[in-house]
Amino acid sequence: MLRNYFLIWIRSFRKDRTNAFISLLGLTVGLTCVLLIIGYIRYETSFESGYSNAPRIYQVLNKLTFKAESYTSAATPIALSPTLQREIPEIEAQTSLDDKQVSFFKHSGEIQKVHVTSVDNDFFRMFDFKFLSGNAKMAFKHPNALVLTPKGAKNLFGKIPALGTILYATDSVAYTVTGIIQNLPANTFFSAGILMNHPPVTKPLDYMAYNSGSTCIMLGKNNTIQQVKQKLEGLYTKYEFDNAKVDFMPVKNIHLRASGIRDFPENYNISDIKYVYVYGSIALLILLIGCFNFINLTVARSLDRAKEIGVRKLFGAKRKQLIIQFLGESSIYFVVALPIALLLAILCWHPFNYLLNFKSTYSFLLNYQSILLFTGIGIIASLLCSLYPALFLSRLNPANTLKGSLPSGFRFNLGLRKALIIIQFAISIVLIVATLVVHAQLNFLNNQNLGFNDHNLIVLNFQDYGQKERAFKNELQTNPMILSTSMSRLNVGKTYGSTFTGPSPKDSSKGIRVATIDGDADFIKTLDVPVIEGKAFANNMVHTAHSSSLDSLKEKGLSPTYISKALLEAYDIKGNPVGREVKGLGAYVIGVIDDFKALSLKEKNLYVTIHINSQPLRFGYMYIKIAGGNTAATLRFIQKKWKTFFLKAPLITVL
Repeated sequence: MLRNYFLIWIRSFRKDRTNAFISLLGLTVGLTCVLLIIGYIRYETSFESGYSNAPRIYQVLNKLTFKAESYTSAATPIALSPTLQREIPEIEAQTSLDDKQVSFFKHSGEIQKVHVTSVDNDFFRMFDFKFLSGNAKMAFKHPNALVLTPKGAKNLFGKIPALGTILYATDSVAYTVTGIIQNLPANTFFSAGILMNHPPVTKPLDYMAYNSGSTCIMLGKNNTIQQVKQKLEGLYTKYEFDNAKVDFMPVKNIHLRASGIRDFPENYNISDIKYVYVYGSIALLILLIGCFNFINLTVARSLDRAKEIGVRKLFGAKRKQLIIQFLGESSIYFVVALPIALLLAILCWHPFNYLLNFKSTYSFLLNYQSILLFTGIGIIASLLCSLYPALFLSRLNPANTLKGSLPSGFRFNLGLRKALIIIQFAISIVLIVATLVVHAQLNFLNNQNLGFNDHNLIVLNFQDYGQKERAFKNELQTNPMILSTSMSRLNVGKTYGSTFTGPSPKDSSKGIRVATIDGDADFIKTLDVPVIEGKAFANNMVHTAHSSSLDSLKEKGLSPTYISKALLEAYDIKGNPVGREVKGLGAYVIGVIDDFKALSLKEKNLYVTIHINSQPLRFGYMYIKIAGGNTAATLRFIQKKWKTFFLKAPLITVL
């Protein structure tokens, strides 16, 4: 019987190849998209699943209030971790996580600047990484120890065995490699190629002693987070944390539910749960379009099958047999479409990773959970697509169909078909509109006025130039293709340099968060920042009607400063602000600029001031404005001059 059903499906496919191919193509494309999105969702929701202690690990958060501004921060005092160990026994282990850059001397003599994650001794008790060399108990037994991943070891040592090797940093501190662990999985909330043990903290816990790190704790097996929260609140009261309240976030939630929290280290992998919902909805809509398309084509062909049904019933076919036949025919389409969709998904997986800016292996696409889920979706979709056509066709009256008259149920059939077509087109329109909205957002991002000109702008990574900064800049500007250079603490896309929250002059109960950029005298020129009011800065004098000298400004604790138009309004400064002293900002206003946007446009833009330093900045990011036309030759020139001044230091461009 099954063989007979299969032969009937083959004859039906050959008889109407165009419609059959369209049905198969629609299902295949829809299932391919669904499988890709399933792999993405499984990746996003799998974070921290590889750690056996993950259910007991929490990130310590601070809910801070200043004036009318309240926010949640992941930054914690540097002494918090050892204090927790001493005073709260319900906490079994704790570690700080601090991302920083360290420059090491490689065996070749070159200097390699790398990202290093500084952790406490309990780190490997909390996160169970597999050691390829060495062991977790001895890894951080001694100070100045390094634990590397194979990628980190290759970066620093090449093919030389790393275990037990002494590595010197540029500050003359000697570090010993005590272990090699497996590369960190992609689905963990932080990234690290090199781990070092945090130096012992000798200072007492102080509310003002914040750094850029964060703190994670692991509860004892029989303790609850509420017990720890009560004791930690008491600890905050004891150490006079007046404006802070403690909170906790399960480590499994960090990746998807921490997007609104400030001050996470740069190596944290933060996304947003809304992307999972959005892509899950898209997968469902695509699947519905494919299923509705299949139902519509099946219903459209139902009139051609009516006489076939009549003949089969006349020769004794029962309704149950006909239902099984039509369900089987529809299932064959899915049986053919599923492996093709799986193959296409495998081929598209890496481009799909690149498109959505995430890195994962085929394991999220091809593991048995994904395959079972995908197969289950295929079976359910097959039943939904074939059930109505099977029930409708199997109940046709053979006498009417053989006479050629329309069955009584065809009016309902056509009404359902129209409804499905309308729904299908509605879903398609929703997806098209969503695509247009995304396109408009991308255009908005690309054309947004940032308050500076980022075209033909090169940024060299953070470097301590010492006494060579001015000489290096002068040497670069001997090339006519280099228009100007500037040193600054601004790190575009990550930090302005420093921020503070002060009281609003308009309403003292509210706070104003201000970002301060430190730059040299050529900063405005190099970044081509439009100056709305005021004049360019000169090294020997501030150009105002009063011609205040730099020395007199230093005595008052003021700096020549450009302030943003928004900050001017927030401070309610009327009239011409140039030449005014704004002590709350440490500013002597020499100009007004448009709103300056150097961080993610998803974040609320801060009020910005640009402090101009008349003296060279010894360390920071060097911005180089070049003329367009021969960029490759200009970059080679910069590389050559860099090697002349900084032979062993790597040249890294970040823009």
